[in-house]
Amino acid sequence: HVSLRSFDQPSMHDEHGPSILSQIVQRSDGKVPVIGVGGIRSLETAEAALRMGADLVAVGRVGISDPEFPRHVRDHQPVQSTVPRGDFAAELTLP
Repeated sequence: HVSLRSFDQPSMHDEHGPSILSQIVQRSDGKVPVIGVGGIRSLETAEAALRMGADLVAVGRVGISDPEFPRHVRDHQPVQSTVPRGDFAAELTLP
């Protein structure tokens, strides 16, 4: 899988070029499935990653911070995520 801060981010070497995800899709040439991860927060962003060529999309923190994420996406409701930034391990530690 291609795990990025945002699935549509360009290369740091060419900020106006194609996204890293689309470059990996192109280079893999259909030989392996590509999963886009990072910044998937709605049906629209998931569909955008698929249009870039990802075979699948996955969610990480948003799925943990909003257990109702699949329902929100299905029902076209806003995601109720409160994904903390920085060192958030303590907030995600189970008792």
